[in-house]
Amino acid sequence: MLPALIRTCLRGSPHQNPASFEQTLADVILMCADRISLFGYAHLPARFAAQRKILSAWLPDGPLRLALAKRAQPRLTEAGYCQIGMDHFVLTDDPLAVAQQLHRKFKGYTTGEKLTEIGFGVSASSATV
Repeated sequence: MLPALIRTCLRGSPHQNPASFEQTLADVILMCADRISLFGYAHLPARFAAQRKILSAWLPDGPLRLALAKRAQPRLTEAGYCQIGMDHFVLTDDPLAVAQQLHRKFKGYTTGEKLTEIGFGVSASSATV
């Protein structure tokens, strides 16, 4: 099995706007990445010297950053990705997507929501659909 193609993208980076972010999403989708990490840009000029050259006025404000994040989810879902956690997306046949389809039962997890369970033993429990 070949390693997965993982693409990391930033939202909220300097000079980013809805049009440029939409283009970024289109480019990433065109690459057919198996997994996409969509991180929020962290502006920490006190910690990273290179970021001291970036003016705060160049950064999208809070509402715009939220709008960019909200736009990514439906756009990537339309392209065949499913969301894993807060900011990760994978193709629907990816092992992470398959694992997410587990269902919690009384004593553990199953791959099906409507399965009959028959318990044996003194403290066994059963469930029928």
